[in-house]
Amino acid sequence: MLYGIILRKFQKAFAIFIAMFQPDCVIVFDLEATCFRLRKPPAPEVIEIGAVKTDLIGNELSRYQAYVLPTRAPKLSKFCTKLTGIQQYQIDDADEFPLAVEDFKHWIFEGVNEPILTSWGRYDIRQLRNQSMEHFLPSFD
Repeated sequence: MLYGIILRKFQKAFAIFIAMFQPDCVIVFDLEATCFRLRKPPAPEVIEIGAVKTDLIGNELSRYQAYVLPTRAPKLSKFCTKLTGIQQYQIDDADEFPLAVEDFKHWIFEGVNEPILTSWGRYDIRQLRNQSMEHFLPSFD
């Protein structure tokens, strides 16, 4: 019963949001980042950006996937490879973060004017914002 009440409130809030902002689509993105089993690991860096673009009722419009070359620690740890499944050769020829984000932004606005950008989890949006700020790139707000 509680789930039903929460769902109805969410649906009403979402309907109000849609009416106010009139977005074209919803984009859900997910990041993978460097990771280490160290006491003082380097700050994480994005190594993959994945996303899906849907219309407002959930029909898939397109997908996005790009590897990103980290600069602080360009060699992936064995722990990171095991956790993410990303291999060193996949990031070796990838763009660094500023170029990768520029390409991602281009994909986001391809054919749309007002997308809703959301992440798979809180970590993803924080990491995207933090790393963008490190590189003095415009925010994703």
